[in-house]
Amino acid sequence: MTRRPHWNVSLDDYRLGGNPNDIDFYDEFDLCDLSDRNAKRIDELTLLAARAKSANLFRAFGIRYGDPLLVLQFPAGESTRHLFVDANSVEEVLACPFEKYEYLQNYDGIWSCRQNRVEALIRYSGGGGILAHYRSDPPRALAVRADNGIALRIGFPSADAIALLHTHIEDSFRELTVSIDGLPLAAHDEAEEAVETVGNAFLLQVEPIIGDLPHLIPRHRRPWKLPSNSQIRLRGADESTLVYPDPPVRSEPAKMYFYAHRIPGDLPVVRFLAFYQVIEYFFPIYARIRIVEQLQGILQSPSFNPRSAQDVGKLIAAVPRGGPQGLGAELGQLVTTLRRCVNIDALRSFLTEHRNHPITVQLTSNEQLLGSQPLRIEHSCDRQSLPNMSSPNSGCDCDEVLVKSLAQRIYNLRNRIVHSKEGVRDNAEGSVLPFMPQADYLDADIELLRHLARGVLTAPESGNPR
Repeated sequence: MTRRPHWNVSLDDYRLGGNPNDIDFYDEFDLCDLSDRNAKRIDELTLLAARAKSANLFRAFGIRYGDPLLVLQFPAGESTRHLFVDANSVEEVLACPFEKYEYLQNYDGIWSCRQNRVEALIRYSGGGGILAHYRSDPPRALAVRADNGIALRIGFPSADAIALLHTHIEDSFRELTVSIDGLPLAAHDEAEEAVETVGNAFLLQVEPIIGDLPHLIPRHRRPWKLPSNSQIRLRGADESTLVYPDPPVRSEPAKMYFYAHRIPGDLPVVRFLAFYQVIEYFFPIYARIRIVEQLQGILQSPSFNPRSAQDVGKLIAAVPRGGPQGLGAELGQLVTTLRRCVNIDALRSFLTEHRNHPITVQLTSNEQLLGSQPLRIEHSCDRQSLPNMSSPNSGCDCDEVLVKSLAQRIYNLRNRIVHSKEGVRDNAEGSVLPFMPQADYLDADIELLRHLARGVLTAPESGNPR
């Protein structure tokens, strides 16, 4: 018997009761060594292990609280998925032709090329509209059959889905699936495309009938994820830093910032856009300030001659062309807002001090999960030879370079989220849409954007005008 103390298993796949961290895993284990109080279940687990090994699906034995369980590993597109089976679920799995199934990679579902079927769990609001069709007398089925025999159905999970998706562990009376039977499927991507096209088309038909829109349950496994306590927090912030707000913040962007904070972490795209919107609110304010300052600088110059066409041309050139409200391009307004509101030197020092923090590592790594340009937080100049280094944001060109790289990174991600027109791409990396696995990689940028949004919101010039 060989113990495997650090066996790599995704706890996202665990749906049995209890704490999965209490499981001890083994490469090999003689189930007969266990207590015979569940002799029947021991025999069934032994039989299941033999079938799984024969199909090359067996992964490991486990012992939890003295009771045995098996771990089976199934293909799931380019990934894998684990099925935990204990004494309570072994009967259902044994009765299922599990050898014929694989899992969907991006949805909570199963498919089989040998069974010509795909079935995926769906989620609904819980208001009871869709369940009324199945609890009425007689039940009203949500099912159709095409002329070629392909059957499409929304209903309670099949026996195979109950066994492989463990819906009985939660509440199979409330769980529903959409299934497509009789559709020839040769590969995993064809199965996923079927539920995304045919399945979603059927769900859209159901919406006006039940007054609710059931939807597929996305299942994205995240190879990189921030710890839950990994927000950027400025060191030294304690009760002594509290002061009476003067000026107070503006009401509308403050409510937008608090709204962004309340958005759940499993909606990263919405959360990113909500924090971006806080900064975007101030674009016209700081764009106008910049224009006014440029015009004042020209007008106050001793050499300015209002009768000189060349000098008047300088005034005209100082006013941006195009963009919202004639204030210039959005990227330029983002740069202007960050430049005036965020203490870049302090941010640089903080990130440098915490270069091993997961956020900093992801933002500065050469291996960018979303294809962004890594942030360069180190100074490339000789700071000792530069004057006025004690003044925030008035140092060397490195601060300006960092401001522009921050703005470019945020703006590029914003465009990849917002611009999703078919056949149109703003850059080579392509869109980042809510249902794509790439959206799960926004964590570090969301935390950076949250910090920048707070800096803009609380900047003195951003305060509520009296």
